[in-house]
Amino acid sequence: MYLVNSKELLINGSFIKAGLLEFVEAGTSRLPISGKGKRLFLKIIALVDSLGIRDLVLENVVVVEGFYTNIISEARLRSIGI
Repeated sequence: MYLVNSKELLINGSFIKAGLLEFVEAGTSRLPISGKGKRLFLKIIALVDSLGIRDLVLENVVVVEGFYTNIISEARLRSIGI
């Protein structure tokens, strides 16, 4: 899962409001998901087979307003070759 703590971190226009029963569990807390969207990181991926650097777009990033940190899944990035 990818998680951000503010919908302002998402690409403009990509935010979709979540349903009432969507939550993230963190320790003993159950935190409401306010929605999902896309997150953009500019010029973050260095390609081994070329001289360029690419942007990274994460899809289905959940928004938990006020969560203390942002989370990117290393396992999911590795599964797509990053």
